[in-house]
Amino acid sequence: MGFFLKALVLLVLAVVCIQLSGAHPIRDRCWCLNTLKRNVPREKIEEFSISPQRTQCENTEIILTLKPENTVTEVQQRCLSPDTKQATNLQNCWNRVNANSTRDVVKISECFPNQK
Repeated sequence: MGFFLKALVLLVLAVVCIQLSGAHPIRDRCWCLNTLKRNVPREKIEEFSISPQRTQCENTEIILTLKPENTVTEVQQRCLSPDTKQATNLQNCWNRVNANSTRDVVKISECFPNQK
């Protein structure tokens, strides 16, 4: 019984530490400080995510993850302005593919299946 009580106290202490550390799975600010006003070629986009407006950020954020140019290149992300035609197309795809809102990202190939 003593071991169980100690384990329970450690578990509660760990949960309290995590809560106090500020580690939140939900974004609490805007991530896109600068956005692209021009289209990004579809063949360069691997996937994208869309964060709707929320209390901490009044902008809809469209974050593109670009395909690496070679095996050494780091993953690059770019923010796309929600006012572009491409952004409208991506938002329509997001709403269609992610209708139940359980996914964080959508592959660009799911929006444009004929793309290579």
